[in-house]
Amino acid sequence: MMPHLPLHGLHTPLITLFAADGTIAVDALEGLAHAVLDGGATGIVALGTTGEPATLDATERRTVIHVCARVCARRSAALVVGAGSHDTRGSAAELAALAAWPEITAALVPMPYFSRPSDAGVLAHFTELAANSPVPLVVYHIPYRTGQPLTAATLHALVRLPGVAGVKYATGGVDAEASRCSTTSPRAARCWRATTSSWPC
Repeated sequence: MMPHLPLHGLHTPLITLFAADGTIAVDALEGLAHAVLDGGATGIVALGTTGEPATLDATERRTVIHVCARVCARRSAALVVGAGSHDTRGSAAELAALAAWPEITAALVPMPYFSRPSDAGVLAHFTELAANSPVPLVVYHIPYRTGQPLTAATLHALVRLPGVAGVKYATGGVDAEASRCSTTSPRAARCWRATTSSWPC
C-alpha cells in the first residue's frame, strides 16, 4: 500500500456517470475526475452519497474505483472511497477489498443504518472496522439518511479510535452536538471547522 497522506483541503464527491446503454461511462467519469481536480480540489470522493453506490452492483463499483484510482495516481491526488453498510461483517469485507487499490487514501464509512444500534454498538462497529481496515476510515455521520443520531461523547470516542482519520459531519448545519464537540475537544473541533462536511486539518 502507498503511504496514507493526512486528509486536508477540498474533496469533491463525484456523481456516477452512465452511458446510453446503461454501463458506466468510463471516459466521462475520468474526465469529470480530472475536471474537479483542475478546478482546485485536493482530492475526490468516489461512491459517496452523491455517487449513489447503493444502486450500483459490485462490478460497477469496482469500475468506478478503478477509474478514480487511475486519475488520482496520475494527479497525485487523494482518493476517498465510500464503503460499508449497517452490517459489521459485510463492511469489513468491503474495506478489505479496498487493499486492491493502493491509491486509496481513506474509506468513507456510514453509521450503521436501519438496525440503528446504540451509541455503544456504533462504537463497537467502528472499533472492529478500524482495527482491520487496510485504509484509514472517515466516519460518515449523516443522520437524516441513517436515522442514527449520536451524542458528542460518542463522536469524541470515534475520532479518538486508532485508524479513524476524521468525521464527515453532514447534519445539514452546525447543530448542538457539533457546537459541544468544537468547544470541548481540540481534535474534534478540527473535524467541524469551516463546513459541516470537513476533514481534520
